[in-house]
Amino acid sequence: MTPPLLKYAVCLRRGAIHRALSGTRPGPGRNELRPYRNTGVPLARPYMMVLLVVLALIGCAEKKDHEYPAFDLDLTPTSDADADAVADADAVTEADNAVEVDDTQTDRSDDLDDTAMPDIDDVEEEEDDLLSDADEPPPSGPMVAIPAGSFMMGCNEALDTLCNTPETPYHAVTLSAYWIDIHEVTVEQYGKCIAAGICNNDTPDEPHYDTDDGCDLNAAGKEQHPANCVSWYGATAYCAWVGKRLPTEAEWEKAARGTDGRTYPWGETAADCDHAVMYDGARGDGCGSGGTMPVGSKAAGAGPQGTYDMAGNVWEWVHDRYGDSYYAVSPATDPTGPDTGDYRGLRGGSYLSSGDGTLRAAYRHRREPYRIGAAYGFRCAK
Repeated sequence: MTPPLLKYAVCLRRGAIHRALSGTRPGPGRNELRPYRNTGVPLARPYMMVLLVVLALIGCAEKKDHEYPAFDLDLTPTSDADADAVADADAVTEADNAVEVDDTQTDRSDDLDDTAMPDIDDVEEEEDDLLSDADEPPPSGPMVAIPAGSFMMGCNEALDTLCNTPETPYHAVTLSAYWIDIHEVTVEQYGKCIAAGICNNDTPDEPHYDTDDGCDLNAAGKEQHPANCVSWYGATAYCAWVGKRLPTEAEWEKAARGTDGRTYPWGETAADCDHAVMYDGARGDGCGSGGTMPVGSKAAGAGPQGTYDMAGNVWEWVHDRYGDSYYAVSPATDPTGPDTGDYRGLRGGSYLSSGDGTLRAAYRHRREPYRIGAAYGFRCAK
């Protein structure tokens, strides 16, 4: 009759027998083995090792589909040594089973709280918003191309009876091709420059803008009105930010009147509220609005090049320094104004202008570049 201890050895898993023969047991790591020490199992006895091997082979040969035969085993230890061996073998088997259970738990995604994982759509949307904020190009309104060529600059005495000395002589100017904004820069567009920190008042001697009463930059509902209360410095900063520049005085005038020498952007009809945002004796400032109007409000006042508000709404800063007698000495090609001077040019009149001649395309105005007024705005060119 086979001793009980040997019967129990038959049921040992092959992994456990291998460890029993090699004198090792599971260590703290999953695949780490460490030697048995002080277990009380007399593994050093050669005859025990031989018997275990033989009986293990007999037991494994009888297995079917990796299941052990239904032996009716008497597992009662017959000695203290056998009892220690059984206890140690049980411990080895339980440790081995524990490792197998851990193997089945490597994918724990079902155990995670769904609310702890961010929704991928939300993450992508946030990334898009951040990229949008970080990479969004500066605002840039629509522009019109002005072809290269010549035009007559200054007051055309053949049509205009209100000529002033700084507007003379009436002379030919040749310009390279360029682009100019169809509309004056709006409150919304300039507000983005302020938000970006490009348009600022960090330099006391070169302020960019103001938001006092009468300034549209802080007025609700006026996002599409021209940005007023902007200095020459503030206009220059904005145009540079959007990859443009202020137009020269000659570029501005050619865009306003074309090449036929007309008095106003729309022709020879006297200035009125059908054509320009201006002062009207019956209605007051801004054709009764009390100030500016949204850009492009006066479609009948469009110029021959497709530009709007080049008469009225706000005066527009130009690049050039101002000189009363500059026309007498200006170059015939691409003039850019005097090299020196305390003033910068303004063109086009404003919502405060009347029929006194300031809305004419040839009229020239000037102010110090740091001046900020409710009637001063701009458009860009490139």
